[in-house]
Amino acid sequence: MHHLETFRRYLLPCPVVPAPMCGYSDRPFRDLLRSMGARLVYTEMISSEAMARGDPKTWQLMDFRGEEPPVAVQIFGSRPDVLAESARIAVHAGADAIDLNCGCPARKVVRADCGAALLDDPKRLAAICRAVRRAVDVPLTIKVRWVEDDARTLTISRLCEAEGIDAVALHARTRKQGYSGTARWEWIARLKETVSIPVIGNGDVATADDFFRMRRETGCDGVMVGRGVVGNPWLVGEILERLDSPDAAREPGGEPSPSERLRLLRLHARLMYKYRGPHGLVEFRKHCVGYLKGLPGARAARPELMQSTTLEQIDEILVRHFSQIES
Repeated sequence: MHHLETFRRYLLPCPVVPAPMCGYSDRPFRDLLRSMGARLVYTEMISSEAMARGDPKTWQLMDFRGEEPPVAVQIFGSRPDVLAESARIAVHAGADAIDLNCGCPARKVVRADCGAALLDDPKRLAAICRAVRRAVDVPLTIKVRWVEDDARTLTISRLCEAEGIDAVALHARTRKQGYSGTARWEWIARLKETVSIPVIGNGDVATADDFFRMRRETGCDGVMVGRGVVGNPWLVGEILERLDSPDAAREPGGEPSPSERLRLLRLHARLMYKYRGPHGLVEFRKHCVGYLKGLPGARAARPELMQSTTLEQIDEILVRHFSQIES
């Protein structure tokens, strides 16, 4: 029970939770989101098999030494004993929570009987929850998708709750949908009515208005935002600012100023370089489009930024194309 209360305390000051996203939820992005006010952050998903055999790449993905807590490590796999061992490794390294990925629809993940494939094997999923719960003394959560057989989704969630899971995040799409179509928020509401542990809604939250509408329509305890914060990390800060207002749900949404967009672009680039060196600036390119969205001059600057390899080049490009905005 104390794990459940600990997790509730993680959500209470900041019910907007950045989602674990492959290729995005790295240390620089987590630091940036914390500067916007995020509290609970997740690593991208890490293979339990790779972690258990000591693959050095897993330590790059799990780089949270000296990071402000709480940090949840998301793991995926299919073998209960290996998942339990990888969870122990993560907690020993300093993880404040463990999240089991039971919703990834990627073909190579599903083919390995991991991710969303676990929803087709409730007995295995229950054994995984049981093994990991016994292995670690921190909050344990799962992230799932909706199963086409509606009743089975709710049954699986109750089963995981009985095995000691402290919260469930539901991406309100099916495995077949992937990331297409529309998220069905009514499924989040049904899950909230079914379990007593915290429910975190996920899917199609791109604005602060979406956040408040999901909370109002589903009663969820928290809202997980994925693609909505890519190139748009100030969304977390906007939501928190409006939460502090008595009329938060009725206030109009706001957009950051062009100069604020450019400030965060520069800050994010510097964090990428700090943790990853020159290669970090190559990885940073995928974030640039979001920061430049809607800015006059973005079309001309974008291809140049896609070729930049140093912080000096990035600064020079921004000054040349956006000096009027920043003056």
